[in-house]
Amino acid sequence: VGATVCNLILNYLLIPVMGNMGAALTSLFSYILLFLFHHFSVGKGASDYLYGFKFYIWGIVSVALCTALFYLLEGFWIVRWVIAFVVGVFLLRKIIVQKTLF
Repeated sequence: VGATVCNLILNYLLIPVMGNMGAALTSLFSYILLFLFHHFSVGKGASDYLYGFKFYIWGIVSVALCTALFYLLEGFWIVRWVIAFVVGVFLLRKIIVQKTLF
């Protein structure tokens, strides 16, 4: 409920000022808030919870960097698709070698 209320309030404030970018930033912030809520609530409720916050850092940082890179290269669609292809091949190779998603 907290992430939804946050999303609605931030959408109301940011969309008139920033347009689509405001909506995207609002969604990003709301999903981060939801993730943190779930992570800490599961961590407190389950004694055998295996994943610490450090487990998620690599994924969070890589998604943030890719998002920033794609935003900076907005006008260069070929470069963006090449980067997406290379990252996709790298991740697919990692999944095949490890034989697991995690």
